[in-house]
Amino acid sequence: MDKQMKFHTLFFFFFCILNLFSQEEDFRDWLPHEVEYYKNLKGLAEYVNARDKSDISKDTLFKKYIYVDSDTLKHKGTLYDMENFDTIFSFIPATIKKVGIQNLDAKPLRFYKQHEIYRPFQSALKRVVPFVMVYYRKERPDEPLGTLLFEPKTHKLHSWILLSQGDSGWYYL
Repeated sequence: MDKQMKFHTLFFFFFCILNLFSQEEDFRDWLPHEVEYYKNLKGLAEYVNARDKSDISKDTLFKKYIYVDSDTLKHKGTLYDMENFDTIFSFIPATIKKVGIQNLDAKPLRFYKQHEIYRPFQSALKRVVPFVMVYYRKERPDEPLGTLLFEPKTHKLHSWILLSQGDSGWYYL
């Protein structure tokens, strides 16, 4: 092989390796705010993963990952008082522990328009579609586990439990 051929082969090999490592998260066809939601979700998952409940700081959760308006936190008896929050939030660490952080992934709801999970968003929750991510097991991306609502300005997680109220519609808790 001549020098030029060796150089091209070496360059191609180096480019392939570099490309493999840069493809860890493929955000092709994602909007900038969707990437921010994903990064927030990943940060949250990494923060709570392998931590005991007592080691998870609510201050850190609210400052970095979960959206709660300041008025809600000030009023006692709201959904976000600390006792209720612990119960509601426990769903997230339990899901991560059950499935395994390395096995979970998420992508924007708009990629699931042909899936049953999109049904509540066709009318009742149509206005929140741009702010919703779908999470799933990496080995089964076509079988979503659930949806997550993000606050558009801060990109923080706003809600992670979607409830059906029968004929009344769907609501995020």
